[in-house]
Amino acid sequence: MRRQRFLIFLLIFLVGLVFSGITIHASDDNIVTSHNGSGKYQYLETVESLQLHEYVYYQKDLGQTSTSLDKTPDGDDKNAAGKGGGGLLIKDKFYGQQINVLMGKATSNMKVVSWGYTTSSRYELRDVINLAKDYERNHPGWKVIGGINADFFDMQGTGKLPYQPLGPMISDGEVTRAGGSNNYSLMVGFKNKGQPDDLVVKKYIHTNGTLDEYVGGFILTIYDENGNEIKTFTVDNYNKAAGENQISIYYANWSSEQKIVPQAINSSGNVFVVENAEKALANSSNDFYGRGVITSTEPKELGEKEFAIVSRNPEATELLKVGTKVRVMRTFTGPYSEVEELAVGHGYLIHDGVESQLLNESYYYTRAPRSIVGIKADGTIVMLTIDGRQPDKNMFGATQEEMVAIMKYYGCVGAYNLDGGGSTTMIIRRGNSFEVVNSPSDNSVRRVANAIFFVVYEPEFTSNPIEINRNSVSIKVDILDAKGVDVKNLYVELNGEINKVENGIVSFDNLMPNTQYLYTFYYDTGDGNLIKTISGGSVKTAKRTGQVKNISYEEKGSELIVTVEFDDPDNSITRARVFVGDKVAYVNSNIAIIRNAQKQTDGSYHFTIVYRVDLQNLKGYFEITLKNPPLKLHNYVDFAKSKQTIIINEILK
Repeated sequence: MRRQRFLIFLLIFLVGLVFSGITIHASDDNIVTSHNGSGKYQYLETVESLQLHEYVYYQKDLGQTSTSLDKTPDGDDKNAAGKGGGGLLIKDKFYGQQINVLMGKATSNMKVVSWGYTTSSRYELRDVINLAKDYERNHPGWKVIGGINADFFDMQGTGKLPYQPLGPMISDGEVTRAGGSNNYSLMVGFKNKGQPDDLVVKKYIHTNGTLDEYVGGFILTIYDENGNEIKTFTVDNYNKAAGENQISIYYANWSSEQKIVPQAINSSGNVFVVENAEKALANSSNDFYGRGVITSTEPKELGEKEFAIVSRNPEATELLKVGTKVRVMRTFTGPYSEVEELAVGHGYLIHDGVESQLLNESYYYTRAPRSIVGIKADGTIVMLTIDGRQPDKNMFGATQEEMVAIMKYYGCVGAYNLDGGGSTTMIIRRGNSFEVVNSPSDNSVRRVANAIFFVVYEPEFTSNPIEINRNSVSIKVDILDAKGVDVKNLYVELNGEINKVENGIVSFDNLMPNTQYLYTFYYDTGDGNLIKTISGGSVKTAKRTGQVKNISYEEKGSELIVTVEFDDPDNSITRARVFVGDKVAYVNSNIAIIRNAQKQTDGSYHFTIVYRVDLQNLKGYFEITLKNPPLKLHNYVDFAKSKQTIIINEILK
């Protein structure tokens, strides 16, 4: 029987691994190699695994890697932990690694997004958690499940327009930056179709400020009063006069001193100026993204936060007027025309199932923390971080060949290196807050230019605990906004138990007193399958009522020293006082000292003990009168069940 139970448990465990997307390797010692054995990865154990959402899975693994490349291309020795030291790297020796993995496949209500923080005219750096919060502020209804940092960026702010990512960026299908650095521009585009070709990846090709072959021209989009797209037009020129039937855009650019250079408008046509634009990002002389409402038709010299449209196109001129919302941006063509989101990395690791060529760059032959995005053969997107430069924590970081071995272990047929080092950060959502789950090498979370996230769009719920006892709770649950989902039934998971919401109420029993419990919402659409959401809340059960265990006293001259012992495992007693006649003293560390206390006519003392309790949302007082303690103790009313303030006066004889 015991063997049968074990086999059933093993089968369930293996099935769980398969559905979580984790590949089980049958190789001896569970070692995966790359580049003809130059790099090796050995999985050791999983220390945490969470189904963050129906479509997104998180896992923290411990493993170890080795490399046979113990020398630099110049023949110098390498450190075991790169810039983190750790002694000399020993050829083919295994070193510890901590790896965090997020996996998910795009669906109609789950996708991968690229997001950076911008003001109306500038880029600013934010840590990954604050980027996630900013994304949610700008996308009502969408929730971030987890993600990692993305692009290399102008970290020191030395660019003309400081703190930009070093490559193109597409967010929400909008090209906010089309230009890129030749060395750091591996364009990683996300189609979000949930298909094997969901990632579109290539090197950015340009020289001397010219744009990549897949960067198209500017387009002008005109919106109606509800924000719906009316019409798009090709923009023929930028910062020069419009010809017949043409459209030109004008914008000011930045100087090498990081100051805006005003731009005059050639008013050869109808002029439409956007002042105080929502966005006016002059990335370079030939790369601009602008969005805002037309405020004027008078030509002017343009400055920061402004752009203008000059139209000699009759159809466009008819639609453009003061109060109209417009957008101008470059487009991408070819395979990138289907891309909704785009981030930028540095170098292939695996492409179309083929390992990349080893590169003799210090960036790749030195062990370092890494952030990587990959894709499996079925279209599952993998976000992965490798912690490093912390040999004291057994986190050594990875070289190129080690990265490839790791990504092969997690089943990736494509893997692409993002910004690593001190920028490497992974966050996940726990309830209504975000948590950094990796170990940043700077001992703090670095501010970065942008990040990629798994995000979901799902029904919104409201919940309110309406009954809280020591061992049970009842919660009122309702749908605030179904978001177009046909929700048939609601469920709540708490303490490992999933209960159906009946008549708007769900209850849970067999809970521990004075314990904080997180709960999560599920729903079904009538097909019998429960869909887990990222929404939920928390509730804390009531405390156990503190009681007086024993009372004794001792006379020392004019002082009456009263000792009150409480049985109070949950610290529900917040304040206690002892009265003797008209004298009173607070109980501190179980002791109350009363000076010149009056005795009764029979020579005894008449004690009154008053103490306040807080049983988690239920407050009240107990008052006990005792004569000549120690005597029998009081049986207290259970506040958690009575739910009312009670004053008890009782003389115990």
